[in-house]
Amino acid sequence: MLFDRGVSMKKVSILLASFALFATLFVSACDTSSDTDTVQTQPTATPTATTQTFQKDGFQVDYSQQWTESAPATDIYSFAGPNGITQFTIHMKALYFDVDSMLQDLTPGQKLTCTKDSQPEESIVIDKKTFLSDTSDCTNDKKEKIKVATLVYTPASADNSQPTTEKNQIVILLESSASTYDQDHGTYFQPMIDSLTFS
Repeated sequence: MLFDRGVSMKKVSILLASFALFATLFVSACDTSSDTDTVQTQPTATPTATTQTFQKDGFQVDYSQQWTESAPATDIYSFAGPNGITQFTIHMKALYFDVDSMLQDLTPGQKLTCTKDSQPEESIVIDKKTFLSDTSDCTNDKKEKIKVATLVYTPASADNSQPTTEKNQIVILLESSASTYDQDHGTYFQPMIDSLTFS
């Protein structure tokens, strides 16, 4: 017999079963409905900070190209962010005995009312110079809450027994909105401090 009906039907059954399986897989692959919500995450861009270098009056610092540099008074250099509040100010050859006079001198054009934090001063070494650092909670004349950190380096006298009374302190003022201070410190202030060198 040329045609074996049993073998032929078996082949047809296998072929139909294969086709049904393929069709089921195809339909389920095309089905866009789902019982669970799918959350698509956007990749986060890593911020890249482009900086420029300022060098004058015995110091050098790198700061963001989005910031502006000014010299509001002799030996005082200020680097301000675009928001008008965040700024890094350095006073070379300074002499201050209290924070209030320092703030008044280093924040011209604005009146700050400040309360010094109760935390003890910290020592921070910048380019082999030891600065004493403390912070104050302030309010400016627009009633905005500002956090201010002051870092003061006072060189010792020739015999290292007492600080000199000459005008040769180095004072750094870090000023930012209280709500964004920690972020601004990590993004701007700390990299500037790390880049700071003295000659």
